Amino acid sequence: MRISSEKYRVTRVFLQEKLSGRKVAGIALSISGLGLLLNVDTSGDWYAIMLALSAAMVWAAGNVAMKGKLMGCDLTSLTAWQMTVGAVVLAVYNVFVGEWYAEWNALSIACVAYNGALASAVAFMLWCYLIKHMEASKAAISSLAVPVVGIVSGIVFLGESLTLAMGIGMLLVFAGIVLAQKG
Repeated sequence: MRISSEKYRVTRVFLQEKLSGRKVAGIALSISGLGLLLNVDTSGDWYAIMLALSAAMVWAAGNVAMKGKLMGCDLTSLTAWQMTVGAVVLAVYNVFVGEWYAEWNALSIACVAYNGALASAVAFMLWCYLIKHMEASKAAISSLAVPVVGIVSGIVFLGESLTLAMGIGMLLVFAGIVLAQKG
C-alpha cells in the first residue's frame, strides 16, 4: 500500500515530475481504498511494517533508476537480467535461510513455468514498457489495481465472497487511479 506513495516522493525529487493536486488527491483516494479493501490494521508488527516501508523505498528507487538511466536498454534484455539476478539472489538466500525442498511433479513444473516465464517475465516487460512511456508517478498509481485484480480473481475462480467494504474499496482505488491519471 505504501509503495506508490513512496514512489511519488522519489519521482518528485529525482525525476522532477510534477505532483499536481489532482495526483495527490488520486493517491490519497486510492490508498484509502486499499486500506478499506485490505482491512489494514495499523497496530501490527512494527518489524513487518518497517520491512514493507523498506521494500517500498527500494521498489521506488529501482523504478526511478530504470526511468532515469535504463530506458535506452532493450526491454527484453533488461527483463532477462532482472529475472536472472533476482533468481540468483533468491537461490542464495534459500540455501542459507530456507529449506531446500521441492516436490517436483507435472503440476509444480507447470506452476514454476507459469509464474516464472509467463506471469513474472511478461509482467516485468509490461512494467518496463509503462515506465518508459509514462511518467513514473502515473505508472505507480496504476499498480494499485493489482490487489483489486487479485480479489476479483479470488471471487471469480475460488468462490470467495465480496463484502460491501471490499466493493467500496475497489471503487475508491479505481476512482483514485482515474483522478491521478488525469492529473
